[in-house]
Amino acid sequence: MLRPSVRIQGKILWSVLAAIAAAGILETSGILGTENFAENWFFTHVVLLLPLLAFGVHGWWTIGGRRTFLFFLISAGIGLMVESLGVRNGVLFGGSYQYVRGIPSITDIPILIPLYWCIFTYTCHMLISSIFLWQPTARTFFVKHRILTPVLMVLLEALAVVSIDMVMDPLMVQAGNWTWSAGGIYAGIPAGNFLGWFLVSCLICGVFHLIAPFRSNREATQTYPPGFLLFPVLGYALLGITLGIDAVRIGLYLPALTGLLTMMPWPVISLVSYQKYIRQRSQGR
Repeated sequence: MLRPSVRIQGKILWSVLAAIAAAGILETSGILGTENFAENWFFTHVVLLLPLLAFGVHGWWTIGGRRTFLFFLISAGIGLMVESLGVRNGVLFGGSYQYVRGIPSITDIPILIPLYWCIFTYTCHMLISSIFLWQPTARTFFVKHRILTPVLMVLLEALAVVSIDMVMDPLMVQAGNWTWSAGGIYAGIPAGNFLGWFLVSCLICGVFHLIAPFRSNREATQTYPPGFLLFPVLGYALLGITLGIDAVRIGLYLPALTGLLTMMPWPVISLVSYQKYIRQRSQGR
């Protein structure tokens, strides 16, 4: 199958990101109504599935269609497996919890959940990769420590994923999408949940590095323009802003502040590094 030109690819990616941003604006404004999976068909089947489209298109044009599909199968499969263990046995995530009924599910796990394990880990992988491509100190570290770099990247990617859950989990509990049987110390969520997220994210991101190993600038830019990594970076930033506004809107101030402090530094570092990287390239360095 012939790939469209880079310019057309960019336009398509920007269009998808714009659609996600528009959906985010509608969602945070309250126009779309409840965020309960079972009660809001549009939110569940349109708003939440737009990022899946973005993942497919972006992955196809950066790491290739086969690798994208393989990562989708493995990450969603791992996500479904660990969630099934969590729901049935109360292990991995710090306690017993149940998902809302009334939407398409596999083994009592809404289909959306394993899909989002894929989306979140892919986005965070690309986000951290952008920093290692654009930030001079990180680039130097990669050159000097090619074996240690993937390990460090996996840990940072997992932290970026956990940062999402620090805001998202309280919001989804508030919306009734899942409930924790015994509650917990952080907005009614057990601390073990975030440890579980970190460990599972490390596993999935580690698999990603086996499927699509991190490459140097010269190797990566032979496949796609550096600016293509802006899309997951901006997508992550948009997610952080949307979740933060939602949290403030319903009075979850601690998760909103936590999201601001843990999510937003990643895209800020990436975008500042990108500006410096482009400036250096224009100067021929």
